Amino acid sequence: MEKYLLAFSIMFLGVCIVAAAWIVSQETNGDAVPVKSDGESRYELISPNENNLIIFDHETGEYWRTFIEANEGPTSWEKEYSPVEERGE
Repeated sequence: MEKYLLAFSIMFLGVCIVAAAWIVSQETNGDAVPVKSDGESRYELISPNENNLIIFDHETGEYWRTFIEANEGPTSWEKEYSPVEERGE
């Protein structure tokens, strides 16, 4: 009886592995969301020198700038508008 139980257990394990592999392969072939392939992201991190960081928004033209002093702690960000667009002031 134990001989058949061992053979049945091995076959059951094999069926489970095959079924799990099939389920995983079906899930990865589902509806994939396309990724923008134009190579351009909305935001761009610019570091003009070692003490300044700028995050530029390509859609609105706004950018955020911060000055980082050497060996200093956290700093605040300042939101600024694009110098190439007119603001309704």
